Amino acid sequence: DEALLLALGGRLRQLELDAEPVPFRVLSGLAWAHAVLALTGTEPLSGLTEAAASRATEGTQQEIANMAWASAFLGSPDCALMAALVTEVKVRGLPAQECANAAMGFALSQVGDSDLYDTLSKSFLADVAKPLAKGKGRDWVSMVDALSRTAPAQLPAQLPHGPRLELLVAFQEAVFEPTVRRLTTLRQVQGSRDHALRSLERFATALNLGHLGEVHTRMALHRMGLGDTIAEGSTRPDFNVAEAALDKTERHESARRPTRERDVLAWIECDIALREGGLEERVQEQGRLVVFDSNLRGDDLRPLRPGRGRAGHAERAALSWVHAAVQVAEQRLLRRLLRQGAASPTAVTLPAGEVRVSREATGLVRLLASHTPCLSCLAVC
Repeated sequence: DEALLLALGGRLRQLELDAEPVPFRVLSGLAWAHAVLALTGTEPLSGLTEAAASRATEGTQQEIANMAWASAFLGSPDCALMAALVTEVKVRGLPAQECANAAMGFALSQVGDSDLYDTLSKSFLADVAKPLAKGKGRDWVSMVDALSRTAPAQLPAQLPHGPRLELLVAFQEAVFEPTVRRLTTLRQVQGSRDHALRSLERFATALNLGHLGEVHTRMALHRMGLGDTIAEGSTRPDFNVAEAALDKTERHESARRPTRERDVLAWIECDIALREGGLEERVQEQGRLVVFDSNLRGDDLRPLRPGRGRAGHAERAALSWVHAAVQVAEQRLLRRLLRQGAASPTAVTLPAGEVRVSREATGLVRLLASHTPCLSCLAVC
């Protein structure tokens, strides 16, 4: 409750004024609660940052990491406080999950300390020596994403040999490459996708892997031939406007607070032609904005399981709309073929309720999202 947290912050400030020191664990918890609840319009540590910095030595590893993470997501982190947290991390090291959270906090706060990220990488690798066995894929993704924000142009080719390079190479070998192979197989398979989808599901579940992170998701899209950007001076100004707007939303949201799946937006446009027997039907959409749809259920574009809420993601909702529109267009095409008496085995052998894409379907589908898509949405693509 926002009012309760604000009242608590006021009470803590009064205690400090009355010379009654507030423990670091309480200050860290207050900042963390504000960040988790996305209360970015407030300054929970206003008047308390000096106290927090001076008492950082009291904090546990989790409290240190939570404070670094929360301070970054709340915006305008205090320099003295971040410096105190950096010192504690260098002295103590952190477990894997806390390494990932702290690294993201320091990266978003633009702390450019190579020794800090080397320490975090070394601690992370020591705690997660066997990533596939321990099922901490999300920690690997968060850690790698944080490192990518510190020096994206150097990942990993130009990094000096050391813990950061070792971590990135391990991530690519144990997480990224196997995931991309499964996604590529899923796209290339002819007929039923069930076996390929189950392979991806088993791998992602074993790792507790929901997504690949911003940088490696872009890399995966390009590897699969899906990551083309809109050329400057495109003849589609509406798409360029949407791209700019969604990109601005992503930068703003990621810099200020954790993005909730219900807040993600998608923009879809398409121009698809279905042809058979000399006839043609088209599916055209000049561009529409799509939001999270809690009522969307599984169909041929089945989301990964397990995964609460993935079925309604805006990216899947957008592509499901295209899929449904193609189904309707195909039925129109088949009816026209039947009326003309054209020879069409596809038209006469379809069981009730079964829908197949025409043997000749060409066109373009463009999708933009305001946040990094999860593995389930990549599988839908």
